[in-house]
Amino acid sequence: MPRPTAFPPELAAALSARIAGDVRFDDMSRGLYSTDASIYQITPIGVVLPHSRDDVLAAIEIAARFEVPILPRGGGTSLSGQTVAAALVIDFTRYMNRVLEIDLERKLVRVEPGVVLDQLNAVLKPHGLQFGPDVATSSRASLGGMIGNNSAGSRSIRQGKVIDHVRELEVTLADGTRLRCGPTTADAVSALASSPGPVGEIHREFPRIVAENRREILAKYPRILRRVSGYNLDAFVPELYNQMPLAPVPRELDRQWPDRSEFNLARIFVGAEGTLGTVTEALLHAVPLPRHRGVILLEFRTIDAALEATPTIIECEPSAVELLDRNIIELSRQNLKYRKSLDFVSGTPEALLIVEFSADSQVAIQDGLQLLEQKMKGRPGLDRFLPAATPQQCEQIWNCRKASAPLLLSIPGARKPIAFVEDTAVEPARLAAFTRRFRGILSKHRITGAYYGHASVGCLHIRPMIDTKSAADLAILRAVSDEVAQLVQEYGGAMTGEHGDGLARSYHNLKLFG
Repeated sequence: MPRPTAFPPELAAALSARIAGDVRFDDMSRGLYSTDASIYQITPIGVVLPHSRDDVLAAIEIAARFEVPILPRGGGTSLSGQTVAAALVIDFTRYMNRVLEIDLERKLVRVEPGVVLDQLNAVLKPHGLQFGPDVATSSRASLGGMIGNNSAGSRSIRQGKVIDHVRELEVTLADGTRLRCGPTTADAVSALASSPGPVGEIHREFPRIVAENRREILAKYPRILRRVSGYNLDAFVPELYNQMPLAPVPRELDRQWPDRSEFNLARIFVGAEGTLGTVTEALLHAVPLPRHRGVILLEFRTIDAALEATPTIIECEPSAVELLDRNIIELSRQNLKYRKSLDFVSGTPEALLIVEFSADSQVAIQDGLQLLEQKMKGRPGLDRFLPAATPQQCEQIWNCRKASAPLLLSIPGARKPIAFVEDTAVEPARLAAFTRRFRGILSKHRITGAYYGHASVGCLHIRPMIDTKSAADLAILRAVSDEVAQLVQEYGGAMTGEHGDGLARSYHNLKLFG
């Protein structure tokens, strides 16, 4: 355990006097909040579990008075160290976890940041709706964390990222100012710019910053579906926004809601990882839940063969194309919970692609599967087509995919598949070549890696095998990170396609964005 972080003794008393929720400064609570799903461990100053927006405001105002940093936190599923710091942690999941309103006519839902994704989807499902992004940690990832991270998930080739589904945010700034962000006309922005205080300053200065850096934004931001590195400045440059690939569901939302093209400050807070403000409420789009899904597994002799086939698979318009490598297949068979998930896979292929089609008719599903088989027939390196026979089998396959990261951590030995360069994204057409180069970096340092993730959008979770207790391996970790960042830049990609910058990758942003 790291040495406890010092804090002003009056801080806990000041917070307890104003906050109706929980205030925790004991060693056990601070120890629990010193970790998340990343490789980092940092003891916080203290923890606040707010009951309401007023509690959040009180915590932020008191932290400012004591010159203590704050850190909003959800389920702690962050893989890059976004939710650990020597700060006052504000955990929304205990009390601020209510679905506040569902507008079925407009397909909108208002939530507090502590709502868990599965919880929200359980409420929406009886109405034939869902929240679009579907992360693997859906049973514990909170909407506030997903907003802070700009999360995506396995079906992002169809559903897009969180930024595509956020309509409005209520945010508390570091000085206690409450800001409601949503679509804003040019005239309204001008009117807000003339108002006093922080709100006026933001509406004056932010457009100026974007305008002054427009050329750099156009030059530096990659034209790919999955980039969450840095701030979403590209969303405020219309010609760049129009150049970016857009998934079908967000494209339909743009058609239904023309005001989505207006200035919307919510987009800069999405993906900001809590560095610009603390989200206390969100108005989100809910989208139709497909009535049918069909899944087929494709067995490949090599990872390269699987990735080289992916662009052809994308032509069939699937809702997901997910890669699993040999490590995950073998580990699933050793796990009591998941050993039956892939029991119809014969042997141990080097790579599996999970291809899913989603539609409102079973005929459309069958058409997609048949087109896929036609296009892939005789494909080099492809050994077998394995259609899932039942909805239960489809669910088992997806459960195994969702368990990829936990399964990998069960690999025996000191070296473990570590998350630090595990979220790079490039154009899917360049993914096979990029992955070969990535593998070359690992080979150069005499280490191996585990491979899984979202082949459909060029975002693979490649986890190098590192012993974090070894000084030599930590030196390798830093060297690999720097070399991968250079490779990403060469391929016009992003260091992170959904897991965020955090402590692991923020230091690369100066090189990547200028």
